[in-house]
Amino acid sequence: MRKKTKSIMQSEVFVIIMIIIALLYITMSIFTTSLIKENKKKDSNITELIIENKKLKDINATTCIELKDLQNRNHTTEEQNLTICIQLKDLLDKNESIEEKDKMINEMNNSIHDLNRTLTEIKEEYIDLNETLVEIQEKYKDLNKTLPVVITLAEQEGFSFTPAKASLSDKFKKDFKKNKLQNIINNIKSGFNIIEVYGYTDTVPISSHTKKYNPKIDKELHQCLDNNLNCSIDIDNIKFSSNLELGLKRAISVTLFLKGLQGLEDITIKPYSGGQFINEFGKIAEITGKKNPASRRIEIKLSRSQKPDKFVE
Repeated sequence: MRKKTKSIMQSEVFVIIMIIIALLYITMSIFTTSLIKENKKKDSNITELIIENKKLKDINATTCIELKDLQNRNHTTEEQNLTICIQLKDLLDKNESIEEKDKMINEMNNSIHDLNRTLTEIKEEYIDLNETLVEIQEKYKDLNKTLPVVITLAEQEGFSFTPAKASLSDKFKKDFKKNKLQNIINNIKSGFNIIEVYGYTDTVPISSHTKKYNPKIDKELHQCLDNNLNCSIDIDNIKFSSNLELGLKRAISVTLFLKGLQGLEDITIKPYSGGQFINEFGKIAEITGKKNPASRRIEIKLSRSQKPDKFVE
């Protein structure tokens, strides 16, 4: 009985063991299947990871290229920024200069404003100035008309005489008609009606052969003027003893010449002599006894007269 019981117990243990083994097998199978599935899943994930890793490598390579490009661009941007900074500094300097100029302009505008205000005050203070000026101009409107006009025939211009002579050379007459006559005609047309001719010499003494006194000089000179331009006496043959007389002889020669010109026939022409006494500056001459071409001259003065006083009828 005991043996049978023992045998049964062993059989039960065996069955239990077998059941346990079966359960373990089933469990292992399930676990193994699960592991296989998990491995397959992991393998799939690994493959995906490999693919993803390759993609990441490609992305990384692209990123490196882009990063390098960005670095290059950043370098360029830094240079541009440096240039911009320099330009900005230059603009700031220019702006500062402009501000200074604006300040100067404002100061000038203030000065101009003050000047305008001062000018306004002056205008207000002297509001009648123009009226006064008009009155003065009206009062003296004929002043220029009364002032004489002086035309000088200087030896430096070619209007010269032979020493101790009074007759006019052909060159003298030609130069006068070319350079002086029209000026005289223009003044006569504007209302001048009297011509005065002044003869001047330097302070060189008259030479000995002319010093002999001629008591008839006044009569002979007058005879030249009072004979309707037909002087019966050669003016150079009229003896004289002073520069004053020589100056008068030369003034008479020019007077006779002017009276024979067209347009001057009816004009009063008066000869005078300043001799050696008045220099070319209109002052009393110093007696040097030296030759002075500037002093040897003829002056023609044109003036106006309400009642013409003809010297020659």
